[in-house]
Amino acid sequence: MTVKQQEDRLARLARSIGHTLSETPVAETGSYEYTASYKNAERHELKGSWRVTSHLVDGVPYERVYAEHRFPGETPKELSYDSVYEFHTHHCVKRVLVTARLEKGVYEYRLTVVLSWRIREKKLTVQPLIGYQYISLDGKPAVIQELPPDPSPLNITVAMDGATLVFTDNLDVKRLERIGQ
Repeated sequence: MTVKQQEDRLARLARSIGHTLSETPVAETGSYEYTASYKNAERHELKGSWRVTSHLVDGVPYERVYAEHRFPGETPKELSYDSVYEFHTHHCVKRVLVTARLEKGVYEYRLTVVLSWRIREKKLTVQPLIGYQYISLDGKPAVIQELPPDPSPLNITVAMDGATLVFTDNLDVKRLERIGQ
């Protein structure tokens, strides 16, 4: 049952109970609203904005893996990586920014992807809906590319470590902290 179907079922149940209450001989109009306790607690916990505080690929920091792949034979003088996930009711927006100071100039990579998402039993399933990648050098566009849709969803294991959210996808481990609701 999808989240929308579950919410529709709960709304129908609330209306039914409300109609029953309205038939009772009391002075007030009968009504009933279901509480958030009936909703998927895992979904509720994820909603909001999260910043990646640590991203390791097979134990190696993602920035280093990215640099080795993107700039073979060159070590950037400066390298930074920032990634944010914004979980909304039916979609998630993922934003990534990688900047590097290279011999030939300032490199910037941006990725923005809108993902559908669902979570069940600590398994997060995401699928890209639309997105783009943008690479520039010294502020001049070098690559602008729309992401092709990926028909196969990605399954990620989710765990909470105190207030830290942990995403694990095989050897890829991200630790995220909440930055807003």
